[in-house]
Amino acid sequence: MLQELTTSQQLESLHHSKIGVGLLYLYVDDSELHFLSVLKEPLLVAISDSHLLVNQPQISIHALGHEPFILPPRDIGAGLYSQIMSFFQQTGFTPKVLQEAILLQTAISLVAGGFGVALVPASLQNLQRRGVVYKPLQEPTPEIEISLAWRRDDSSPVLQKFLNSVREIAQE
Repeated sequence: MLQELTTSQQLESLHHSKIGVGLLYLYVDDSELHFLSVLKEPLLVAISDSHLLVNQPQISIHALGHEPFILPPRDIGAGLYSQIMSFFQQTGFTPKVLQEAILLQTAISLVAGGFGVALVPASLQNLQRRGVVYKPLQEPTPEIEISLAWRRDDSSPVLQKFLNSVREIAQE
């Protein structure tokens, strides 16, 4: 059964054997879990379709210095938050944080409403939310890694079959 949980909820549920597998943004150091990378992708900036920079093919993070940012919360979206903050640090950029959004879909809705901009993994552009445009950044971004996580002590045959299926798909 599929459950929608934040990264921290998934980690807690894995540790308490409430779920067998989690799908999360990796930036987690946990010796009790195994991880399998399923996707690596860059960050993009999500801006409203009425933004002044909407016609630029790429946007420098420094061109967004006065923009309000929508970020994932540090305690709930630790993996993605850490990667975004690392990018800011590497580029010498200090964002003006307006709002935190637990779900990336919420962040995108706020961008569509003109409340700010957000850095999001490239796969999020598949949402095709009206009022939002996704642009690559001029500066190199960290690769955001999406991984499966499961308990090291879980030897369930169902889990093993699932992991084998994911590995086959990931290789394609």
